[in-house]
Amino acid sequence: MSAVMFRAVVLATVSMLILAMACGDGSNGDADAGLSRVEVESIVRSEMERSEASQPGLTQADVERIAQATVADRLTYEDVETIMRESMADISAMTPGNGGLTSSDVDEMIRAALDSAPQPEPGLSEAEVERIVRRAIENIPQPQPPEPGLTRAEVERIARAEATIMPPPIPPEPGLTRAEVAQIAQRVAASIPPRSEYAEYTRFFVDNAIAIYEADGLDDTLSYYNTAGSVDGQWYTFIIDENGEIIGHYDPDVLGQNLDGAIGTDAAGYRFGPDMLAATEEGKWVSYVFKNPATSQIESKHSWVIRHDDLLLGSGWYTDPANYTKRLVDAALAMYEEEGLEATLEAMNSPDNLDGQWYVFAGTIDGEIIGHYDAEIRGQNINGAVGTDVTGYRFGPEILTATEDGKWVSYVFNNPATEELGSKHSWAVKRDGYIFASGWYADPASYTKRLVDAALAMYAEEGLEATLAHYNMVENVDGQWYVFVGTIDGEIIGHYDAEIRGQNINGAIGTDVTGYRFGPEILTATEDGKWVSYVFNNPATGNRDSKHTWVVKRDGMIFGSGWHEAQN
Repeated sequence: MSAVMFRAVVLATVSMLILAMACGDGSNGDADAGLSRVEVESIVRSEMERSEASQPGLTQADVERIAQATVADRLTYEDVETIMRESMADISAMTPGNGGLTSSDVDEMIRAALDSAPQPEPGLSEAEVERIVRRAIENIPQPQPPEPGLTRAEVERIARAEATIMPPPIPPEPGLTRAEVAQIAQRVAASIPPRSEYAEYTRFFVDNAIAIYEADGLDDTLSYYNTAGSVDGQWYTFIIDENGEIIGHYDPDVLGQNLDGAIGTDAAGYRFGPDMLAATEEGKWVSYVFKNPATSQIESKHSWVIRHDDLLLGSGWYTDPANYTKRLVDAALAMYEEEGLEATLEAMNSPDNLDGQWYVFAGTIDGEIIGHYDAEIRGQNINGAVGTDVTGYRFGPEILTATEDGKWVSYVFNNPATEELGSKHSWAVKRDGYIFASGWYADPASYTKRLVDAALAMYAEEGLEATLAHYNMVENVDGQWYVFVGTIDGEIIGHYDAEIRGQNINGAIGTDVTGYRFGPEILTATEDGKWVSYVFNNPATGNRDSKHTWVVKRDGMIFGSGWHEAQN
């Protein structure tokens, strides 16, 4: 396994493990010098086989490769003996000129032998080096004649004296036992956040990218992350240089583009590039709309970006915007429960509360807005002008009817990410006499299609009777949005207005005030869907507006919803 692949999984969490697994027991050179490579592989493999399948951070193969990459070959006592013996082999080949070896000869040879021996890991004591030298010279023949040469005892004394030139030994560290390796394997597996914890796993993913960069340098890091093999489901790492150029990305079409340009503006018109370039070493969340490689769809993306050595390294996770909105409200409620209202409002009123198009706001049950990133809105009452959108829909009083179970309210409001008006869909929850809410913005046509898709999903999962019961309730009108259902013959069987149910869109109900018979046009819809526009009553304002309806045919029925555009 390459160093890049190894560190991409666990380098940030097992840096101390590498050192520990590389150390053997310095007490002797035999079997108790620590576990062998094969033994550690076996133990780690065994532990990972017993880990829960819900921990997706490491596979069995990943950990096997980790063991191979981290358990270094140790220098045994036999290795040192061999080095010494080979280094001093020329002693036996020497002729005893002028009577044999002198003290200076042996002194020089032993110094050379000691200098050539690599430092053992984790270190040898003086006594161990002395023993190795003694054993290494056992096979050296005694010079003949012995006078005036040195005896074996004299050579040993010289070797003993020369051993003092060795650096102070590193205290030996014992090798890991099977139980210790098993515990390490368990800790490694437990340290990887599950992918279901999207934000936590995203942070982990970025931390590992930084660890790779630290260990292998920029070139090797880019060679890995610039390949499709680095993509992990919806997660991938992107790297941006100090000039804003994207130099690391799995998609070659993105490489070389600059965040100050088109690539840094999302499908909703939000210029997230400059916000991303403002990230610091502490990290920053930036939310925008981007392509999800796991689904190939444009979705809401939430990226964690960290500045490191004049580079920006980041990754993100994708989510349904409605679910993300609910998560934000849940987080605000949790903060309120744990830290109190004052701390929660302080967080809401900070500019840091604004994350692209998302922010959390709070109000009293009387309608006063007490928590909002925009100081000009705080103190206003949503029963007044701030609670009425440009179409005339008074959404403020509707928000105040939210319960502890939560309620969706849709209206037209300023999108802080684009500074333009957009269709906003807010999730509001009542708690202790306060309203906590957040919302997301969508193109009205896209949101209309989402509602129809949701109705079709309910029909497929719960059946027609349950679907009609749901959409026939007035409570399921969301501002200007609602879903209707009709038979292929034109009878309306699903509608929030009981007076419309039972009518046929081939008749008067299917003809607008301009005389356009839109009903028969709706009935020509296919399973691929069709847009039909006409003038119809807007339930949010009570006015007759241009309505743009998306209809889909399914099992001999028509499912539809629409959005209204105020007439000039």
